Amino acid sequence: MKKNYNLLLVNPWIYDFTAYDFWSKPLGLLYIASILRERGYEISYIDCMDRYNREILKLKNREFPKKDEFGRGPFYKEEVEKPAILKNIPCRYSRYGITEEIFLNKLKKLPPPQAVLVTSIMTYWYPGAFRVIEIIKKIFPDIPIILGGIYATLCFEHACKFSGADYVIKGNSIRDLIKILEIKDFIFYDDALLINSEDNFLIILEELIIKKLGIRLHTPNGIHARMINKEIACKMYQAGVETIRLGFETVDPRVQSETGGKITNIEFKKAVNCLLEAGFKRTQIGAYLLIGLPGQDIQEIIASIYFVIDCGAHPRLAKFSAIPGTKVWNEARAYFNLKGEVDPLFHNDALLPYLSPDITIKVYQQIKSIAKI
Repeated sequence: MKKNYNLLLVNPWIYDFTAYDFWSKPLGLLYIASILRERGYEISYIDCMDRYNREILKLKNREFPKKDEFGRGPFYKEEVEKPAILKNIPCRYSRYGITEEIFLNKLKKLPPPQAVLVTSIMTYWYPGAFRVIEIIKKIFPDIPIILGGIYATLCFEHACKFSGADYVIKGNSIRDLIKILEIKDFIFYDDALLINSEDNFLIILEELIIKKLGIRLHTPNGIHARMINKEIACKMYQAGVETIRLGFETVDPRVQSETGGKITNIEFKKAVNCLLEAGFKRTQIGAYLLIGLPGQDIQEIIASIYFVIDCGAHPRLAKFSAIPGTKVWNEARAYFNLKGEVDPLFHNDALLPYLSPDITIKVYQQIKSIAKI
């Protein structure tokens, strides 16, 4: 422990018309507390939102806080005066969490800290942080108070002007973090990345185009080709997407339908055309093709490879692996001759050429050679 060096960390109240505990915890503040403790600092912590506080439970004459079967429940609350700009809102405004008296008593029991760290969450909950800072100033008038968190980051000027904190931590911008950490490559693993893209992914791309961060983006997990149009393709290219993997699986319409109907041959060709017209190279556009489905015809696999190549993309073989609980598990057990209790080691797709009665090592190597054309 650093000699005579202790810090007080505070999770402030919520001031709002309504609030409910959906497992909320100040994770960022707790991370900071852990790091500081590892560095030798003595940590004191006051959680103004603690529903398990003993004095609060006494006020409510309860042994445990009210909660549902999942642990969610209401906070203790006391009505407070509404801010002037909310006077016309016909709802009660409350402070949620422990009482001010409990907070004061906790502060008075502590030795004077060398600094106080106060977090913040929702921007419109700032009255809770302000009140915490105001009270701490009265108890420890000469101790520096540092305000951080989401509100402090998003409303930095407001916090500097009105919070009463001695220091407001804005945090690093994305551009700063890229420079500090020297990160160049960012990966999106979500295969549903393009679902409702106008509400999320397109917005991200547009911001990246404007900011010109000089980063590279990759989508290695088989995004939905059906969702790709000219606008998405162009913005992906402009934003710096370098790696594209499309989920295709097979050229056989029957198998496409049986495996979920996620794509058709026409839709796939259209998606690849959009990407090529946007400026992507064939080597950047990969299409995953399933190999080794029980009963799958080898000629179907080869036809799928040639179709992907003809469309202007690069075929990527995705070996089928038998996973317990899936619809084809029992069929796969019989196909791969997996008897009795199957060891999880057999879930490995690398075993396909050694277990499949149809796709031998020789056949697999031939198919791989065709895919490399």
